[in-house]
Amino acid sequence: MQLYLHQDDETTGPFEVADVSEMLSDGVLSPDVLAWHEGAADWRPVGELLQIPLPPPLVPPSPPPAAQPASAPAPVWPAQPAQARAPADSFFARIPAAFRYPLKGDGPLLLLGATGLFTLVHYLQRFPSIFALLIGIGGAGYFIACLQGVLVSSAQGELEMPGWPEVSDGMSDLFEPFGRFAGLALLTLGPGFLLRWAGITQENNLWARSGIALMMGGSFYLPMALLAVALTDNLLAANPMVVLPAITRLFGQYFTTWIFVALVLLLQGGLVTAIERLIPVPILPVVLGLLVSLYLLTIQMRLLGLLYFVNRDRLNWV
Repeated sequence: MQLYLHQDDETTGPFEVADVSEMLSDGVLSPDVLAWHEGAADWRPVGELLQIPLPPPLVPPSPPPAAQPASAPAPVWPAQPAQARAPADSFFARIPAAFRYPLKGDGPLLLLGATGLFTLVHYLQRFPSIFALLIGIGGAGYFIACLQGVLVSSAQGELEMPGWPEVSDGMSDLFEPFGRFAGLALLTLGPGFLLRWAGITQENNLWARSGIALMMGGSFYLPMALLAVALTDNLLAANPMVVLPAITRLFGQYFTTWIFVALVLLLQGGLVTAIERLIPVPILPVVLGLLVSLYLLTIQMRLLGLLYFVNRDRLNWV
């Protein structure tokens, strides 16, 4: 049996019963959300359908058309999307499930495959040549494209990780993502870095401390700017007129996301070194470090995408 869900004036589905049960247990879905399945006469609370204790029932919307006989064509309502979307709900309620997101569906295979690919890129770019430089930039561009795919699919409400990004044109599919991210990093972190460097070289403590403060501000600005740029494929979306109002509207949710992003980046800094000390085996520390980094980065992109999905009506970007 597959279920359709209705809340916030939106119908989504169909979902497998196991997926709906998981969303209920994660707290992502409330048991009083209305549900319907083919053959049912009316909408009923999903918790009632799955025998979960409920609050007083809500007034249901109009039922869908009655199911047609088996010999008739399948009913047209409701339209089934290419991939079922998660129903809108509280951002904070979705955070625990984000840690399981990379492990759902084909996620583990994608993580392992990406780890192998980027391990190869890691060693190929060590050879001093133009080819190694291109491999490094192209590999970084593909890495960014993978993370952007996770962010965008999460912003669209998809429940599982997307597949591998297609590469039909190396310039647009590899080098443009790298260029957008590099440009964004320069815009947000570059001014503070330059001011700190000038303060150190000129032995000016005020400049150096101001540079640190500016870099901290840029790091707080960066994730929301990254979200805007990833959704539009346009570096101009990092405009403060777009980013600052979004941060203000979603400050509590955004601050929580930023804290997690900052902690993960700090942990990643010493991850490979710690693994090398624990497991002094050639190549293995790099592989394990990349695997854990990919897992954590996937969660970061998932949280940023969900931040948009849950608040898309308030942001109204695209």
